[in-house]
Amino acid sequence: MQSETAILFFSRTLEDEYKAKSFGLSKERFKSVYSGLVSKALRVAEQTGFALHEVYSGSQVGRTFGERLINAILSIESGGFKKVLVIGNDCPELNALHLKQAAQSLGNHPSVVLEDKRGGIALLGIDLTKVDFNDLISIKWSTAAVAQELKSRVKSYSLEWSLRDVNSKRDLLLLRREASKGVRKFVRLLCAAFTYTYQRIFEQTIEVLRACMLAFWKGPPFCLLNRF
Repeated sequence: MQSETAILFFSRTLEDEYKAKSFGLSKERFKSVYSGLVSKALRVAEQTGFALHEVYSGSQVGRTFGERLINAILSIESGGFKKVLVIGNDCPELNALHLKQAAQSLGNHPSVVLEDKRGGIALLGIDLTKVDFNDLISIKWSTAAVAQELKSRVKSYSLEWSLRDVNSKRDLLLLRREASKGVRKFVRLLCAAFTYTYQRIFEQTIEVLRACMLAFWKGPPFCLLNRF
């Protein structure tokens, strides 16, 4: 099973991800969040021992999400793999156990999904010898109904877990509160990007206030501001 299974990491580039969801951060601050999420997903994939293929939006081929995904999967099939596990960068709770369980479940099912809490999917497993790609290409991807549609059309087996995906600052804050200890620690590091932003806004506001005071008043009433 190890040699016939590959993991497809299917993701946007930093540029494309920032256009899709900036989390209200500057590009430089967002880069630290993006890099953290990507690095964690790749590290989890490597822990399984399965072959890992990374396909970013800059090299994806197709007009629709479905076309781009299927073309990426077919490029892996040409390498002789029979089973593919597709993951992205937006689910910090995903771990190696989930991936190994998905690979094992493909022994009994043509497809496997690990659902997120919004009806989407955090993981898609496909047995390339049993799935009709015409069914896959017609799926309404990136919707809240994608998991249900995969189970209905492709007979995807749903794993027992349900994970939280991350598409906004609010999602990160929820995950920081709800996730297991190890994941919470990781998410706290990501949230430092927001802490820095608010701290800089505060500092810059104080600097502006000081400048205004200096411009309009002469004398000593700066002691209060200097206490900051």
